[in-house]
Amino acid sequence: GKYEAYRRAEEKLEKKVEEESISAEAKKINMAFTDAVYNTIKAESERLGVAAAYYINTVIRQSDSESVQTYYEQQPVKVSKDCIPRKRGQAAKRIFIKFDADVYRMIVAGAEKYNQTLTQYVNLVLESNIE
Repeated sequence: GKYEAYRRAEEKLEKKVEEESISAEAKKINMAFTDAVYNTIKAESERLGVAAAYYINTVIRQSDSESVQTYYEQQPVKVSKDCIPRKRGQAAKRIFIKFDADVYRMIVAGAEKYNQTLTQYVNLVLESNIE
């Protein structure tokens, strides 16, 4: 009774620390890319002599949120979770990526901001950097 509030506060703190440690880990995702983005990733990572995952992490980490916003606003059709295009008869270009924890948090925040899936947001950022 007397220490109930302290116990609940401690449990809440432990739960928060546990959730933060989970989000602090790198995430592995098998991600699909548009043809243009996939070709750019392959060409640039080969040209720079780095792995595709390293290239993608670096581009997302260094991306400017204002230029991504500008690029998004210029799109005639805004891609969102509500409209997920499917390619029939042709397999998507995929790369298995290990996102660094800070980059993954950026992707999650950006995807929520634009109401997109993680894949849609990553394609958006990479396309905005290509242009």
